[in-house]
Amino acid sequence: MMDTDNVRAVERSLDILEALVGQQRGVGLTELAKSIGIPKTTTLRILKTLAQRGYVKQAQDTQYYSLGPQTLIVGKGFLDQLNYRAVAFSYMKKLRDLIDESVSLYIMTDSKRLCIERVDSKQPLRTNVSVGDLLPLDKGAAGKLLLAYSGRKCEHPEYQQILRDGYALSHGEREAGGLAGIAMPIRDYRGEVCAALSISGPAHRYTGERKEQYIQLMRETVWSISQEIGCR
Repeated sequence: MMDTDNVRAVERSLDILEALVGQQRGVGLTELAKSIGIPKTTTLRILKTLAQRGYVKQAQDTQYYSLGPQTLIVGKGFLDQLNYRAVAFSYMKKLRDLIDESVSLYIMTDSKRLCIERVDSKQPLRTNVSVGDLLPLDKGAAGKLLLAYSGRKCEHPEYQQILRDGYALSHGEREAGGLAGIAMPIRDYRGEVCAALSISGPAHRYTGERKEQYIQLMRETVWSISQEIGCR
């Protein structure tokens, strides 16, 4: 019985943390308890424990709860163990220096894509993405590429085209304003797609010969990264 209670407490703690993801302004106790379906008294007790350990924090003015700094430490630990992230960084920086466009590295996390590394363009007009951002899978070049190689959209013509080409293109899909992107797969030692490398910026910089140059340079970059992490 004790083991069952302990497991339930852990599950409820995780439910609370997951419910707070993306809640930048925080969430009140009543709303939080209702959203995860557990009593307020239980929710409050767990929140107090999580706050003591730094996993949640409570705003003094609104009394709302949000994720605490300890979650960043745990998240960084997860990112650090992805060895291809460290390998990719130097190649991403080299690619950025060659084309002066922002370069991002994404992995798939269930129904989203997670940015695990980023090298920003030095140009004033560029896309706005940060490490740790969760973005849609069905919008943007990197998301569509990961979705295509996951097999979830294997019957859709657009995703079949991505598999044939070996890269994905996007144009103003995630947000208005004429942004464009190109994404290609990075493969691990098993030859399986483990991440997506993408470049992004204003659409007017992704046309004609310049776009073809970008595609060629990206092919060279993803192959170099894939080889270094064991793909043959």
